Amino acid sequence: MPIDLTGMEAKHPQIIFFQLLLLVIGVTQCQERQFEELIGEVTVAGMFHIYRIRADKCELVTSSVMAQEAAKWVFKILNMTRYFPFNAVPFQIRTIFLFKSSKTELSVKWPWKRLSVLNVFYRIEQNGSQAGLEICLPTLSQLYNSILGFIDGLASGLSFPISETIQPLDYVQISYASTNPSLSDINLYPYFMRTITPDNKQTHVMIQILSELKSEYIQVVYIEGIYGKGSRDVVRNSASPNKICIVQEIIVQQLSDGNYHYSIEELRKKPFAKIVIIFISSNIVPLVMKEFNTKACEFVFIGSEA
Repeated sequence: MPIDLTGMEAKHPQIIFFQLLLLVIGVTQCQERQFEELIGEVTVAGMFHIYRIRADKCELVTSSVMAQEAAKWVFKILNMTRYFPFNAVPFQIRTIFLFKSSKTELSVKWPWKRLSVLNVFYRIEQNGSQAGLEICLPTLSQLYNSILGFIDGLASGLSFPISETIQPLDYVQISYASTNPSLSDINLYPYFMRTITPDNKQTHVMIQILSELKSEYIQVVYIEGIYGKGSRDVVRNSASPNKICIVQEIIVQQLSDGNYHYSIEELRKKPFAKIVIIFISSNIVPLVMKEFNTKACEFVFIGSEA
């Protein structure tokens, strides 16, 4: 019987071998690699953006390396604390390129057809060193049956198609960054869970802050896509009942050159609305804020998860 850190019976099964798959969104034009797999008793599949979705190529997003490093750190801590009843947790980083249906929509295909795979495997021992690499070729049924659930997604726009694909198969889906309130509908997404507060809860706190500041006029800056538009809609619905006027809404597109100067110029058209609500993806918010901070005390920004 496995025991947890409190000495009580553990809720997790008696796992002898545990692996983590990081399924990374890319495009089908990338060079395919051999499908190799290290099979354990349980598989947790995680989906992370490491490559930008482009029409013609895979463009590396270096900031997503942090997701890999964070996962490695978690496994190292698990090994040091001996949370699981075995000596070391095998940890695998896998890059899998899923299908892209158009320039604006992502279609997640199931299961494992024409996937490009880049395999990196770490076995982190209790002393922090990395042990050797063992690889075997599984059958698809082995991999399919070993999956316990999925960890995704850097954005709500990814969580929606993943949910539509895996929920009919009764897989648990846990998101660390998807905030769209629609995903809270248990009737539509019975297996979806998240570790971050949804946008409607975040917006409620923002409105409270605006009320405390006695702000009557605000501007809203939001990123294009499901996350930005969904958050903007929640602000729209909450502002009017609290006697707050949205004088301007500015949509921000993710630019390859990182030039967001036009956004600050749009804000300056309504200089009396000093407080700005922003719903911008965390990977580009530093670039946008760099433009916004060109003049001290010109505007006050209230952000969400970014």
